[in-house]
Amino acid sequence: MSWLGELLEQNSSDPRERLELGQQILSQLQISKLSSDSTLLNDFCDLVVQWLSGSNYKVALLAVEIIDVAIEVSADVITPYLLDRVTALVERLGDSKQNVREAMVQLLAALANTPHCNPQTVLERISFGLNHRQWLVRIGTMHVTRMILEHQGRFVEPQIHRMIPAICNLIVDPNIDVREIAANTLIVIFWHLGENVLASIRKRQLIPEPK
Repeated sequence: MSWLGELLEQNSSDPRERLELGQQILSQLQISKLSSDSTLLNDFCDLVVQWLSGSNYKVALLAVEIIDVAIEVSADVITPYLLDRVTALVERLGDSKQNVREAMVQLLAALANTPHCNPQTVLERISFGLNHRQWLVRIGTMHVTRMILEHQGRFVEPQIHRMIPAICNLIVDPNIDVREIAANTLIVIFWHLGENVLASIRKRQLIPEPK
């Protein structure tokens, strides 16, 4: 059995044991690439998503670190499996702990910007977060979108254009923080994609009247 399979079998519901196991996984990732075995990769991704979704923020942060290192050393094999789980990753943008939320923003942006990934696909798969019931997820999704746009520019222009109506809608969101981030996100979009975006928004009357 591979090193990864042996470690995955040690998974536990106990946070302390998860922290110990996570450190073992991190240590092994420093010296070994991930196997290309699909069953192992699925099990590995299921484990880190399970840890992310738990109530212990230290375990969640460790899971983010593990994914970060896995992308760094084995992006070629792990990326497709992470893309399949983007929905679960976006949900953690609404975590109660700010450091977990910030780590998830960085992780999703890093995933999109890795050479072995398709940033267009990431934007398409996170876009539902703009309409999420949790306002923190709406904010986190905009942060990720801005980071991807700032790195990729016009390579993601079609995907950004499809997201603009939802972002415009957030200008009148009930939450003041969401409204502020939406306005700032539109400014970043104008900066990178040009004034024609603003003209299109006006022509299509995408920004609702304040209630």
